[in-house]
Amino acid sequence: MRSAFRQIYLLGSSLRGGASLLVALLMLAACADNELILKGKREAVLLETSSLVIDDGAAAEFGAIGSAITNQDAGHPGLSAGHAGGHLTLETPLKRVWRPRVSAPEDDVVSLPQPMISGGRIYALGADALLTAFDLESGDVFWQFQVNAPDSGLFPGKAGGIAVNDEVVAVHAARNSLSLLDVKNGSEIWRIEHDSPLAGGPTLIGNLGVVVTDIDGYVFVYRLSDGELVWQSIGLPVDTVVFGAPSPAVSGAELVLAGAGGEIAIHNIDNGQLLWADSLATRNIGSIIRSAVAFDVDGIIVKERSYPSKSKLLYKSASGGTEHIKIFQVSNVNTALKYLKTKDFWVSAFDVSAQKDFTKHEWNGKNILLFGSEGYGIKAKTLENADFRFKVNMNNNIESLNISNTVSVVCHHIFQSTK
Repeated sequence: MRSAFRQIYLLGSSLRGGASLLVALLMLAACADNELILKGKREAVLLETSSLVIDDGAAAEFGAIGSAITNQDAGHPGLSAGHAGGHLTLETPLKRVWRPRVSAPEDDVVSLPQPMISGGRIYALGADALLTAFDLESGDVFWQFQVNAPDSGLFPGKAGGIAVNDEVVAVHAARNSLSLLDVKNGSEIWRIEHDSPLAGGPTLIGNLGVVVTDIDGYVFVYRLSDGELVWQSIGLPVDTVVFGAPSPAVSGAELVLAGAGGEIAIHNIDNGQLLWADSLATRNIGSIIRSAVAFDVDGIIVKERSYPSKSKLLYKSASGGTEHIKIFQVSNVNTALKYLKTKDFWVSAFDVSAQKDFTKHEWNGKNILLFGSEGYGIKAKTLENADFRFKVNMNNNIESLNISNTVSVVCHHIFQSTK
């Protein structure tokens, strides 16, 4: 007879869980002054390298990348809008010429965006949303621009992004606005406000446009001349975003979007048409399906746009599990939760800020286990539908488990406790 315990899982979230792992480190030791030093000839076991030497044979294998060049411009991460900087070299040894300071993040989960170099200037953005243009040679300040109020909140990830060419600077400070500035004096040409904080980009599309993404996975392409929206698309779902998003890349007539979980999507840059998409992160979903089947879960709810139903990798990692469980694809999670609550389901949300250990709960009746997106957790509006909030206890030696491991821990405990 089947247990009365029924569960439906929503995919997502990096939660705290427990595991132990022993790691042995092999260290090198030397003789101290107060130790007995044996007589005899010493033979060096570590070679000191004072200069870099190019292996001609290895270098010949990469003849297609061209001759090494010294670069003085890097207007985008990866040096260019296509992240194709070429074969670069630099003169060593390096020496410090000047050292200015910008505002540092208050939290370890926030990092500063990469400074950009163009036209003899360096553009750096601090965690206080202050953009500064420095002289490359002297470090003198040309101009500064306050992108947003310095006290506004930051999501985990990069504290913004910068893209620059000979005429303009596009910038966002991981808040809700995107600004285009005059490269000469930092004056604002236009500003666009968004519903959610921005994440990836900005990336300039030559002198025609600029593209950014937000934390919900939406893609926005604006005309450079006046900030007019050219097109927007869903892009990569928020479930794939872990601590920010890579900067979009532009190659010819194509826009390339990459998610931190291994996803990639290619759009037509003129109209936003999706040309193709794939994901290496489907192993995570497949592993969750496999665990759900093993521990008698009745079904899985996923966002319709987040579920790669045609992915061969998903089915391979699920090890046949998709044949033994119902998978419900919904367009709106909140609507689905509200409906299921009218059918006597209890909604239990797993959230890192929760106080109650899920193993102390009596798992009876019909239950929905709710997991949010990795990195950002469960949205506040979705949490309003939760009847309970739980955490997974673990020690302080590790930050978090990934979603598939967390689901396995929770499923196994409930399976055992409801036998």
